[in-house]
Amino acid sequence: MTRPVVAVTADATTVNWNIWGDVAVAVLPQPYLDKVAQAGGAPVLLPRSWRRWSP
Repeated sequence: MTRPVVAVTADATTVNWNIWGDVAVAVLPQPYLDKVAQAGGAPVLLPRSWRRWSP
């Protein structure tokens, strides 16, 4: 039996992590993904808006 795919919407923000300077990212707290997996789902992370990354 295959696991249901569950889309989880992430927040769009800009971060500055080490060598990544002011880069746009999609972020979501790990517990959200853990809960979907614990319930038997296959979590898929979706950015809130694709326009945020368009040139």
